[in-house]
Parts: sequence; structure tokens; C-alpha cells
Amino acid sequence: MEALYRKCEPILRENWQFLVVAGGLLLLLGSIFRWNWVCGNESAEHKGLLHFIYIFWGEAGYRIAMGLLGLLLMAIGIAMLFLW
Repeated sequence: MEALYRKCEPILRENWQFLVVAGGLLLLLGSIFRWNWVCGNESAEHKGLLHFIYIFWGEAGYRIAMGLLGLLLMAIGIAMLFLW
């Protein structure tokens, strides 16, 4: 496992923006395909903005918000890739 870390570390130090894009893509795909570990908000008692959206607009609104958050993360990652 440490050998894999040693191979990946230099790549991720120079191109950390790809992790941000991958995280955004994960949120976007999770909201599209209804992955419970991404969009499952039923059992948690959160008090944040996404919980507010879930209460007022239901699961569809929550999935749209998660998809938009994913798109935002992807846009930030791509912008940082060219600007950083």
C-alpha cells in the first residue's frame, strides 16, 4: 500500500485539482443515479442548507441541489487546473 502511495503522491501534489473534479463528478453521478450513500438524507438529523432543501423540496430538490453542487465543484476544479 505504501508503494502505491509513493507512486501517487507526486502526481497528486502537482495535479490536486483532479481530485476536486472527481469529487464533483461523484456527487453529480450520485444524484443522477440515486446512490443512497450520496443522497440518503432520511436517517441523518443534519441542520444545514441541504437538510433545509430536503425538508421543503423533498428528495427531487435534494438531488438537484447535490447535482448542482457537483457541477460547481467540477467547475472550480477545472478553473483551478488552468489558473493554479
